[in-house]
Parts: sequence; structure tokens; C-alpha cells
Amino acid sequence: MTSHADTHFPLENKTDPAAVISDGKIIHCNDLFLQLINCPQSDVIGYELKTFLAVFVEDDGERASSPLTLDEAPSSQVVFLKPRQHLPTCVEVNLKKATHDGHTYLIAVFTHLSPKDFHSQREEIDAFNIAARLWHMSIWDHDHIKNNINISPIMREIYGVDTEDAFTFEQAGQFIHPDDVNMEAVLKAHDPAGDGVFDMGFRIIRPSGEIRWVHSRSQTFFGEEDGQRRPVRTSGAIVDFTDEYRLRLALQEQRQKLADILNSLPSMLMVVDKQGHITQWNGVAETVTGILASDIQHQKLEVACPMVHSEMERIHDAIQQQIPLILTRVSYVHNDDTFFYNVCVTPLQNSLQSEVVVRIDDVSEQVRIEQMLVQSEKLLSVGGLAAGMAHEINNPLAAIIQNVQVIISRLNPELRSNREAAHKNSIEMDNLRGYLTDRKILKMVDSIGEAGTRAASIVNNMLGFVRVSNNKKVDCNIPGLIDTTLDLAINDYDLKKKYDFRKIQITRVYESRDVHVFCDAGKIQQVLLNLIRNAGQALFDAGTAAPKISINVEKGTEFTRIEFEDNGPGIPAEVARRIFEPFFTTKPPGEGTGLGLSISYSIITKEHFGKMHVEEGKEGGARFVIELPNEMPQNPQSDSAEPMDGRS
Repeated sequence: MTSHADTHFPLENKTDPAAVISDGKIIHCNDLFLQLINCPQSDVIGYELKTFLAVFVEDDGERASSPLTLDEAPSSQVVFLKPRQHLPTCVEVNLKKATHDGHTYLIAVFTHLSPKDFHSQREEIDAFNIAARLWHMSIWDHDHIKNNINISPIMREIYGVDTEDAFTFEQAGQFIHPDDVNMEAVLKAHDPAGDGVFDMGFRIIRPSGEIRWVHSRSQTFFGEEDGQRRPVRTSGAIVDFTDEYRLRLALQEQRQKLADILNSLPSMLMVVDKQGHITQWNGVAETVTGILASDIQHQKLEVACPMVHSEMERIHDAIQQQIPLILTRVSYVHNDDTFFYNVCVTPLQNSLQSEVVVRIDDVSEQVRIEQMLVQSEKLLSVGGLAAGMAHEINNPLAAIIQNVQVIISRLNPELRSNREAAHKNSIEMDNLRGYLTDRKILKMVDSIGEAGTRAASIVNNMLGFVRVSNNKKVDCNIPGLIDTTLDLAINDYDLKKKYDFRKIQITRVYESRDVHVFCDAGKIQQVLLNLIRNAGQALFDAGTAAPKISINVEKGTEFTRIEFEDNGPGIPAEVARRIFEPFFTTKPPGEGTGLGLSISYSIITKEHFGKMHVEEGKEGGARFVIELPNEMPQNPQSDSAEPMDGRS
């Protein structure tokens, strides 16, 4: 094995004093080092390097030299050497590791520093700190050759370390939050092939445990050594933006909360500038128009919201003049449907851009409900009038029927009082009966009685139909209720169209005459009459040669099924999908309100918890199907209800 003494180290080419150290002892040195310490080689080789270090001295109350540590290499340190028969001299020691013949050594290169040079370093550090204090900056400077770092007092405040604590580049990295450590960015900044720029935000954890948000930006400068580009110095600054970050988070939370509130409102909300361009709008507006908020910037209000196009002149005037505006029930026709909207224009207070908030509410359903209520009130008024008229008609009908019965009674030859009166007036009862029979007077009297009785029955049925419902469910016989409704329908005659229901063939198919369900008989009769009349009108309008209506009643396990089928033209699919919508009608203006089937559907589904739909009939016509539950989900108080057979 080769000894240290036999090992040749190329130190003679060094322009500075140099020595080779192994296990803390000098094993080789060049002549410049011997001259520096003024000792022969025999007094140097084999001795520990600390033998030649001077005692530490104090300078202005501060330690001017640090103990030389040989376990940190590469490194750069300032120490004092003690030359023989000379005063201690200040040197800068640069330690590097070297491998020779399989052994690792330390090569120490000594650079002589004059007192002036030493103090200039001190002054450079002081100037750095003074500049940092004057500009109140958090700056730092890392010397890669000397492996020391200067940091400003402000940076120490940011990191929460005392001014007396040592602070190295490696320690600075230990303050970074574990989730934010990005060694790839650090290595890239020190890569000789890169630009040396590091620019990143991250969190640091102070010794107290407090988390701060900082942004660091630095620049690494490179130099040439042994023909290779190496990092020499890195300088940078750190900005603590914790307060700003927390404020930004709070603003974002408030902005998000406000956005959530606006998006949760059922109205279309948008901000419009003075030129009529939309700058913002909420989620409801996105849903209604199909235009995303990110795509709405600077679109015209009338283009994005065609539903208010008819009132754009007034809206633009309000925007230009910055005055409030409220518009109600603005109509908009789309796909043959009419929709209604309320529009509210409100100027934004203290807006530099003179912006306004436009709120648009779809009130179509509200308008339809109001129209239904108005129609319902009209129907109630008509019903009340009809009921009053029916009572007034009942009185003369009763007199007619009664007098007809009296006439028939007084023409009866078997009554003694009739015979006595005839004998008194020289009239034979048999001859009188023969005359009345020959002239068909008795038959006429019978016809008058039958007509009066029939009229009274019709009036009674009408009274039952228009009677105000108390929403009370009773046990009702469905076949009987249908028969009563047909009696009403048969007497329906349209003078304008010469429409006669009696010309339609009615077929009734009842599974049993004893089919009962709990229902509001008056309202169910209203539904039945509406379906029968609609079928009759459809048959008449289509000019069906042999009009027929088939009514089928079948009691199932859970529901009683009632079918109304005609042999008319049928209902197109696009109409069938909307036939139960309020105010939807295929009749010409003035001939239909579009409420009959809508109200019927509501009575069956909402008030009686049943089902109602339309489908194609067997002969190409329409078949309306009603299913009423055999047992009501809500207690109809059937124990106290009186049974009804469907007849009034």
C-alpha cells in the first residue's frame, strides 16, 4: 500500500499556499504554505492543522475569526494562522475534497488577507444590512464559493428567527412547508444549463408554528472553474404576502358567497353597461338561454334575451338615463306559445361604468293561474245564475205538471164528481172521451205531462251539476253518474252549428251496474260532461258519417277504469303531448279557452289522486282514459257519507 509520504500531490502548480489534510493532519504541502507559516516541512508534515492556528482575537467586541471546521467541504472560512516568529495573519481557507489512489483527502488552499481585505468583507456585509434596513427589504445573498449566506433583518422577521441565530441556505429550506417543497425548481435554478431564475410562491412554517405565505424570486450567477460553468452567487428577495393572501381569500369567499346567492335566486339576473352590453349574469340566465356566463361578455341584451325584445326601447331609455324601470307581463311568443315576463331595471349605486342590474322573472304560470281563477269565477257566476234560473223554471214546470195531472183526473169517467158535472151540463162522459180521443187531445195532454216531467228532470240534473262542491268524497255509483251526465249531454244543442248530440250513437259497456268509488260526484260529472262534449264536437267538426261514442267502465284491483272512445279524426301526437296544458287549444280564437281538459286533469290527478291520459282509439279516433282509485289515500270520512247512485 502506498504511504502518504510516497504519494505525489500536484500542489506545486497552485499559485496560493496549499496543504493536503487527512484525519485532521497535514500530510503534504507546497512551498508557498511553508513560507506562509515560516516553518520547515519537517515541522509541518504529520502535525494537525490546528497547531498552526492562532488564538482567537476580539475585534470591536465581535469575534473576528471562527474555528476551522474540517468536516464541512467544500467550504470557505476566514481564520488566523500563527506563523513562527510572526504575528497572526488573516487568511481565507477554501476546503475541497479530492480523491487520490482510492483515498479521500482535504485540500486546503490559503489566501492571505490583509487587515484591509478582512475589514472590506466586514464592510460588505454591513453595507448589505444597511441597504436592507433602509429599503425595508427582505433580501438575501448566497456565496456558493464560500458557502455563506447573508440575510437582511426583515427576512429574519419573516422567518421568525432571532438576529443572533445562525442562518444557512440549508436551514432556509427547512422552513418551507412540506407540501410546498419543490426541489425540482431549486435544482433547475442552479443548473448551469439554465437561466438561474427561481420565481415561486410557497408557505413557510416559523419556529412558533405559524404559517406564512411568501413569494421568492432569485437569480443565480455562474462562473468558470476548471473549464466548467458553476454557480457562484445567488441573490434574491422574499415578499411576505400573508395578509394580502388572507384578504384575497376572504374576498374570494365573499365573492363566491355572493355568486351562490345570485345563482340560487329563481330570477334571471344580469349586469348591463350603458351601451346595453351584458357584463355578468347568473346561473338561471345560463339555464334559460343556454349561454354560459363565460360566453356572454359584451353581448347585446336584446340578442341574449329575446323575451324582452318588445320593450327594449323603454329598457334602453332606463339604462341611458340611469332610472329604475318595472315592466309587468311582457309577452313573448315562441313556438306558438305565449310566455309572460316581469322586468326590473335597477341602476347600480356608485358604479363608475354606469351599469344597471336587470332582473327578468318568468311569470307565465302565475298569469295562467290567475286566468284560471278568473275563468273559475266566471264559471261559478254562471253556475249560480243557472241554479237561480233552474229554481225559477221549476215553479212553472211544477204548475204545468200538476195541472196536466188534474186535467187527466177530471176527464176520468169513473169518478162520480166528473159524471155529475157532465150530467148537469147535458154532456155524456163517453161522448166527451170519444171526442177527446178522436181529436188526440188526451194524447196531447199526456205529451205535455211527459215533456214537463222531462224538463223537470233536466233542471234537477243541471242543479246537481252546478251545485257548489264541498270537496267531500262520497260513495258514488259510476254507471249511474255517467247515465245522468249523458242525459245532460243529449239535451246539448248548439244553435250556431246546428249541433245535436242525439244524432250520435252512444254505446255503454259496464262491467257491472254496481261499480262504486269515493269521489266528489259534482266534479267527476264535470269531467265526464267535458269529455263527452269534446268527443261530440270533434265528431261534428270532422263530419263523421256515422258518429259513435263508446263508454266503458271496468273495476280493477286498485283503480276503476273509465274509457271514452270516439270514431272521429283522432288527435295528432304533437297535440296529444300538450292537450292537458292550461290554455292550450286547437280551436279558433273565441271558440275555446283551453281550460276544460286542464281543469279535468287537475280534478282527476290532484283532487282524486287518479290518472288521466289520451291514446289512439281502435277505429282511429281518440280514447280518453280515467283511472280513479278504489280507496282514497286520504280519509274521505265514508262512514258518515250517504251513498249516491249518480243521479241528482
